Amino acid sequence: MNQIIYRQGDLFKNVGNTTALVLSVNAQGALFGPIAERFAQLFPSAIADYSALCLEYKAKRLSKALVGRSLLLGYPTEKQRVYGLYSANRWGKYKDEGRLILENTEASVRDLLRQIPASVAIHSSRINEELMGIAWQDTAKAIERALASYPSHTWTVWE
Repeated sequence: MNQIIYRQGDLFKNVGNTTALVLSVNAQGALFGPIAERFAQLFPSAIADYSALCLEYKAKRLSKALVGRSLLLGYPTEKQRVYGLYSANRWGKYKDEGRLILENTEASVRDLLRQIPASVAIHSSRINEELMGIAWQDTAKAIERALASYPSHTWTVWE
């Protein structure tokens, strides 16, 4: 069974009620790019909480402790949740190496899958590709490796 399902359309207009909306984030609290901007527009309190948590960890010099984890960022509706996959410590010019981003993505996906029941649909865009510069095929393999331990879960990617 293929656990990654591909759909065409708008991630934010096509999700159901019992949903985990997922985005890849860094541990510095900075989001950039069209998908991150849409998350910020639609879920401002979740993104504000994400930034505040990163600043708190950064002040304690613990930013790296977030990397490889998945954290609930907010509840847009009663049945929808926004999760951040902490796939990198830094972004942009100082971003982590591609190998580390992929390892951290797999670890953060495993962490997410431990947190949510299989009845919750997972939806994302093609994470890591836009600003981290990671080929989608490599990220998809990392997600599939994590999903292999959770055969009842599926992941929908919106393109």
